[in-house]
Amino acid sequence: MKKEDAAYIMYKEGATQKEIAGMMKLSENTISNWAKKYNWKTKKVSQDLKYENSVQTIMGLIDYQVRVLDRRKNLWLDDDPNSTKLIERGDIDALQKLFTTIRRDAKKFSDYVHVIKELVTFIQVDNLDLAKKLTELCTEFLNEKRKVL
Repeated sequence: MKKEDAAYIMYKEGATQKEIAGMMKLSENTISNWAKKYNWKTKKVSQDLKYENSVQTIMGLIDYQVRVLDRRKNLWLDDDPNSTKLIERGDIDALQKLFTTIRRDAKKFSDYVHVIKELVTFIQVDNLDLAKKLTELCTEFLNEKRKVL
């Protein structure tokens, strides 16, 4: 993964340009230039809107599928209250595939950035020195992950 791409992901996860520069061991000027050159702000807003629209669409499809299955269940119970019919495997698979579409991959770089940022912020409250040391190690970790992605 290119440094510019990794920096943008950190930006999307809420890191400031100063924090990005520190984590990547680059100047704030470099990060600022990338933000302008690649239009990070507009890109982030656009991607967030697309993602939200996609999630809403998929959630609507899941809701529809659940309502259809519920109607089917009610028809079965109306026919025979003691019925023990099972939902067809295809219906379950369809729901699972829709859900998987919106579930994020736990190994994405942005997830690493998000968790590390939360961890360091949490530790800063009790032990600022430890948080500083941890930040250095986390920066190395993120740079290693970035290289393999």
